[in-house]
Amino acid sequence: MLALAGDRKFKMQLRQRSIVIYTDKIYTKPKVDGYRFKFDNFKSVKTYSGQVTTHSQRRIRKAVQILVQKSNWQQVYNPITMSEFRFKLNFITLTIPDLCSDLTAKESYRLLLKPFLQTMQRVHGMRDYIWKAELQKRGTIHYHITTNTFINFMHIKKRWNKLLEKNGLMSEYIAKHKHNNPNSTDVHKVYNDDNIESYLEKYISKDEKSISSVNGKVWDCSISLKSNKLFTCDLLPVNEKNIIKLDVNQSAKSISSDFFEIIYFNEPCITKILYGYQHQLYNDWLLSLDNVKLTRSRKRKHRANAFIQQSFDLDFDLNLSLKV
Repeated sequence: MLALAGDRKFKMQLRQRSIVIYTDKIYTKPKVDGYRFKFDNFKSVKTYSGQVTTHSQRRIRKAVQILVQKSNWQQVYNPITMSEFRFKLNFITLTIPDLCSDLTAKESYRLLLKPFLQTMQRVHGMRDYIWKAELQKRGTIHYHITTNTFINFMHIKKRWNKLLEKNGLMSEYIAKHKHNNPNSTDVHKVYNDDNIESYLEKYISKDEKSISSVNGKVWDCSISLKSNKLFTCDLLPVNEKNIIKLDVNQSAKSISSDFFEIIYFNEPCITKILYGYQHQLYNDWLLSLDNVKLTRSRKRKHRANAFIQQSFDLDFDLNLSLKV
């Protein structure tokens, strides 16, 4: 383990199959002048470069870790097979059947992906998700979405095809096949969680050469994953003993320096490393992931929706009283 001066304390940041140990100063002298930024240095920086940058990869890894940690296995009923199955995460692919090479990423997001996500959130309760945009070989954009909310594939296909037809992105397909129900979506569930976070991190954060022509957002995630941080707590001596017990076969890999150490395990390690009250802290952290602070625009939307619902209830009560 790390050994530093007494003015520092050890902290540990937990992931699904790894732990980051670093040092934190017990007391930091406040700066008198505060922070000063030179905004001239940011004039040449583009908001969306169309590529998965190094900073984006770090944000993707954090979002994936939070998504995996807050996603539990659940029993879901399948009306087609009339049976239940285990569900944790699924992969959704959305494609455009027509050749729309002139459709930009900004237009595609505004006309297709944004209303699709809004419908999934409002109708099907999708709270946690990560999406990524890619370009096919024919130059048409398509999307990959990962979420922990089970949504029937028929609902996904119906809503996506409706958006395609509404925006005139299915005319070639309709003229050729004489119907408006193409196989434009693909849904797969995760069958096991063996190192699923590593697969997601590599899959979503990969940067292909063709992605350089995407003029707009390459990826994004829900506010529940974007606005939260990974679970961090103090490293206790009992945690060090648990780490040693967990690595009985000495199969764990580690990367260390003078200020941090990263240990990778071959199995989930969070509950096995924590001790005592730390389990309650971790459970409180999981519950706090959904308590996201709303921005001003979101607060206005919530107030407007509440006002509409209140007006609807009032009109409904009046109609009932008039009928009586």
